[in-house]
Amino acid sequence: MNERAKSVSRLLVEIVVVTLATLAMPAFSGRQVLSGATSEAPSPGPDLTGLHGSLAAYLQNGDPSYGWQLVGTRSLPGQGTLYSLALTSQTWQGITWRHRLQLFIPAAVGNREMALLYITGSGADPEELQYMSMVAAATQAPVAILYDVPNQPLFGQLYEDALIAYTFKEFLETGDQTWPLLLPMTKSAVRAMDAIQEFADQKLHHLIKGFVVLGASKRGWTTWLTAAIDPRVKGIAPMVYNNLNLAEQMKLQLRSFGTFSSEIADYTELGLTQIAQSEEGAKLAAIVDPYSFREALTMPKLIIIGTNDPYWPADALNVYYDDLPGRNYILALPNAGHGLGDFEMILNTLSAFYLDVAGQLQLPEIRWQFKEENDSAELLVDPAPGIESVDFWIAASPSRDFRHAGWVQTASDNEAPFVQTIKRLPGMWIGVLGQVRVKAGDRTVILTTPVFLTGEES
Repeated sequence: MNERAKSVSRLLVEIVVVTLATLAMPAFSGRQVLSGATSEAPSPGPDLTGLHGSLAAYLQNGDPSYGWQLVGTRSLPGQGTLYSLALTSQTWQGITWRHRLQLFIPAAVGNREMALLYITGSGADPEELQYMSMVAAATQAPVAILYDVPNQPLFGQLYEDALIAYTFKEFLETGDQTWPLLLPMTKSAVRAMDAIQEFADQKLHHLIKGFVVLGASKRGWTTWLTAAIDPRVKGIAPMVYNNLNLAEQMKLQLRSFGTFSSEIADYTELGLTQIAQSEEGAKLAAIVDPYSFREALTMPKLIIIGTNDPYWPADALNVYYDDLPGRNYILALPNAGHGLGDFEMILNTLSAFYLDVAGQLQLPEIRWQFKEENDSAELLVDPAPGIESVDFWIAASPSRDFRHAGWVQTASDNEAPFVQTIKRLPGMWIGVLGQVRVKAGDRTVILTTPVFLTGEES
């Protein structure tokens, strides 16, 4: 094990110890400040006056229950300092939401003004802690982990998708626009940024001005919405939430699977997937679908997905990708499901993405063309400065359902043109993906094209 790996391992052990010690958070209400700090009035937060809709209204509802408290400090010699905060983000439907919030400041900080905020759920997964400690070491950036998004279980022991689906149903039945759970989930992230900025100012005496926000699955969904509503978000890396443009995504699921994915059964059982194209569905999408806010999503984006995620069709990204403004990057992992895996590749690409957003290096722009002819298809990655090579991956399936398809690497081009030609086969669908190796500063980084499928509709 090299010295850097040993250092990361030591850091992981320390973080796990502190996290387990702070699982039980003290109850408190109202605003909390550090001893000796001055704070005459609550932080005004970001200016949302130009935003409209239920999400912005909920964020500006004047809820006085926000507050935070420092509950632990751990100095890690040669590594940095880990601060543990107890955060109250809001009161929603009469329920006070409380969170664990950890902030790690590396001993060597390359950029004090730009922090990473990782949104996660309940518990304290050592793999998540290891992942984020490695991000901190690789970027020399302040890294925060926000837990307990959402607060759960609620309403009769409901968790995760079952809980979200229940709140969607309540919105549709009551018309109360504060019901969808994505509103308090998003506010949790906004309040975490408030708390991080205030703590850094009062305790560390430096200003954190912006954030790169990331999260997976439901927290990836939250990441999109947080970016759409809060200008402090300078970049996002949503993971395994490949479902923007809900109405069209539900149509694509039926085309691809013949039914809705069993992974979203909590929504289907309440009739929510079936109304996606209806007026009711449009009202819900206007509140919770990041596609409804796409004009505000101008910040750089790194979309991280697995080619075999059972939640979404393999080419779900193509439903919305071309409609996203700004600079956008993709990391699609071949043969990966909802849990992704290959965290070394993710770490490397995510770290480079952060440094790009922070202005410390520049990722090259990746462009591609996918063309279909009568008996063949072609994926071409345009040559550009910084591109070192392109590996092409393909998979085959008797239908548009690629959830169980095996992806294999077929070619590796070190010189332009970077192109993969596919022969179309009767009764088969073929998928293709370009994995692009780029040079960014002194780093070699993997980015990809979207997944493209070619075949005959049945």
